[in-house]
Amino acid sequence: MGRKHIELILLTFLFIVAFYFWTLPFQSNPIPYGDVDSSTHFALADYMGQHDAALYYLPYYIAAGGYIDEGAGRLWYPPQFHLTAAMSQILASHRTFGILLFHAIANFAIVFTSYLLIRHLYGMSAAFLSSFLLIFSIRDIIWYVAGQYPQVLAFALVPVTLYCYYRYITDNAKKLYIYLAAIVLGIQFYMHPQSILASALIAGIFTLLYFSKTRKIPFKIQDFAIFIAIAAIMIIPVYSFPFSSQSGYTGAVSSGAGIHPEYFHTLKYWYGLRDEQGNIKPVGINIEYYYFSAMHAGYWILVLSMIGIGFMLLRRNTADLLMLSWIIAFYILSHDFVFGLFRAERFVETEAHFLYPIAALGLLGIPSVVKLNDDLKRYVKYGLMALFLILAITMNAKAAYTWLNGAYPGINRLTPPQYEVSEWLYKNTPEQSDILIKGTVIYTKKKWIQAMSQRHIDWVRQDIAEMHDYVLLDYSDLYFLSQNPQYQQAMQAQGVALQDWEQKSLANSTIVYNNQGIVKVYKLG
Repeated sequence: MGRKHIELILLTFLFIVAFYFWTLPFQSNPIPYGDVDSSTHFALADYMGQHDAALYYLPYYIAAGGYIDEGAGRLWYPPQFHLTAAMSQILASHRTFGILLFHAIANFAIVFTSYLLIRHLYGMSAAFLSSFLLIFSIRDIIWYVAGQYPQVLAFALVPVTLYCYYRYITDNAKKLYIYLAAIVLGIQFYMHPQSILASALIAGIFTLLYFSKTRKIPFKIQDFAIFIAIAAIMIIPVYSFPFSSQSGYTGAVSSGAGIHPEYFHTLKYWYGLRDEQGNIKPVGINIEYYYFSAMHAGYWILVLSMIGIGFMLLRRNTADLLMLSWIIAFYILSHDFVFGLFRAERFVETEAHFLYPIAALGLLGIPSVVKLNDDLKRYVKYGLMALFLILAITMNAKAAYTWLNGAYPGINRLTPPQYEVSEWLYKNTPEQSDILIKGTVIYTKKKWIQAMSQRHIDWVRQDIAEMHDYVLLDYSDLYFLSQNPQYQQAMQAQGVALQDWEQKSLANSTIVYNNQGIVKVYKLG
């Protein structure tokens, strides 16, 4: 069997394993899930798919939730990501499954973008081992499960940008690659603009290290000018989406930009999010996110990575300089609050993207330092590769399976009555309706009801206001949670209070939907 056939088999194997793992959250339950912005990302794609058109201004039900003030009612990302998800919905002929499938495939793209880069830098064995391990990258999985889909895909494109730039430098300044680098950089902006900072910083540090070693500027000025022109042509027309004068991003960046000496104490830590006593200060995510052993299933990857870094420091060839640049850039970006950016927890996601390839390099380099004949070295190499895969399966894959298979179980997703009323509202109420919701216990599910109904759901107000057209009474969470002895008394008390409110406040309103008394919709006025 030829080498190309073997590689094709390996790539197919990687895809099958990645596809199985990353679709676990919806294999048996296609009801959408997620926290943070997941429902909004779904809603944007769903609206485009249902209306067969891209968006510039947000539909009323999303804009009314606060985006009118924050972004002048406009989409805050370029539409490409959500438009592609909408196309997946149309192709799948299923409202939820098509979008969920696109999110899964887009978010495990790092497996193959990393393979592209590492395959060119160090060969097929290193690429296969590191990409297999990346299938189980817990931090990527955390952001995927939480619903930050554009961010995960954008960071997955960083290796492609680096691949193009590396090929330009090492292939006699072949112009095609610098042009492709500019195009991929533009696509990164379309997905999530912060990923451009990662690509640019790694490439910039790599350029400096390359120059310090060779005393040669690795690019031609005219090629660099064309690179800037191509990137500008791609980015300028959509720059105002995230960075208009009314955007929340612009205000956050401009208000915090500058050196912040109060964070200098964090520079002595690998993950900089700590107070002056050295205690981890989690930002927007669970504290275990900042523990190496929790995110990488122990310290075996760290040991191999240290060996790999040692080999790279000894060799310092061009490929090694690129990987070392990635390490330096990660350290800077994971301390970005020193410069007033305050997005470090997002950049920390990318640690596995360089660490796993370096760990694979460390493992594969071990036979080279042992005095053995070539045949024996080959057997040792295959034995070490087998050990690597066994550790990845028994430790990292096990942890990844727990995260993915246990994503938002049971009551954490929309209950059947909640899903059904969302569908009913979508089909039976005017698009500009304002609906007061009461009774739903879990906050994120209120956002999912809004996404699935494509109607503005008001969960801020506690009582009926002049703006409301309908009231949605949702007893389903209270009912299901009351089955648990731990919550029974509290849920029953809330249920009684909601019934009293219903009797007093909706006596003169018309009930237009009633699902066995568990979920009701009243029309006001």
